[in-house]
Amino acid sequence: IYFTLLEYQRRVDSVAIHETAIRAARRADDGTDGAALDWREQLVQKKAEAVQGLVERAKAYAVGTVSASTGLLQIAREAQEKAGTLQRLEQQLEDEYCAAEREIAASLEALEDMEEGQFSSYVEELR
Repeated sequence: IYFTLLEYQRRVDSVAIHETAIRAARRADDGTDGAALDWREQLVQKKAEAVQGLVERAKAYAVGTVSASTGLLQIAREAQEKAGTLQRLEQQLEDEYCAAEREIAASLEALEDMEEGQFSSYVEELR
């Protein structure tokens, strides 16, 4: 459950950053106002907010992992178990935001070959 939440959080956080980054890059390619956009810094900030949100939720709700053998959620009861679970979830967040960074970087590279119609369609698909 937590992993699905973390993945969704990343997608919600990164789509606006993704769109803004490619629109700014497109404007820069057109020679108009394309001020450099530090989208990576925005992703870092969103990741920090997501980690903080995870920690806050973990204070109010049980955390655990899915058992490999039964497929059932095993609630972490001891402080050490909770800390280990949170650490793994934070690593999943890190992986998710790294995936977002790769996606945005790939989009920026692909912009060079996109015509205006393709670009408009691509932006619509992001949403």
